[in-house]
Amino acid sequence: MFKKKFLSLNTKLFLKKNKVSRTTTGYLRAKNIGIIFTVEGLDKHKAIKSFIKELENEGKNVEVLSYLGKGKDNYEFLFNFISYGDINIWGKLKNKAALKFSEKKFDYLFNIDHARNRIIENILARSKARCRIGVYVENNDAFYELMVNPKNNDNPEELIQTMHHYARKIVVNGK
Repeated sequence: MFKKKFLSLNTKLFLKKNKVSRTTTGYLRAKNIGIIFTVEGLDKHKAIKSFIKELENEGKNVEVLSYLGKGKDNYEFLFNFISYGDINIWGKLKNKAALKFSEKKFDYLFNIDHARNRIIENILARSKARCRIGVYVENNDAFYELMVNPKNNDNPEELIQTMHHYARKIVVNGK
């Protein structure tokens, strides 16, 4: 219980302290893409793998971090992951891969989750990404520069396609 409370306090602190310039790069110019998600099932895993391939075919460099909850399967061990055990009693992140991921200056960072995840929100609050994209949740706009509201909240493929569709529409100075 204390761990969750301290995690929440740390997240709020990072939101206040993080002074990263969120000047969005036009999608065509974007090179570095981050993807973060909660492991939920094989369908979501396959949809994310397909999205990664699509981004790489567009010439993007892609890095992925997943949250692996208790009792979940880390399919194929393809991605770096973080778990609840990677948060200390004071609510501080101690996973080196997650800390490195949060410091990366992504042009776009996609959070492929329909539901809120406090650990992922902590990483989003720390993030140096220029444009963070996630699902619309009321009063959650401090974590994102772009929020989408897909028609089907249970379909990860639809969420990914909706996010990707709107990200591709971002144009800055003609590109």
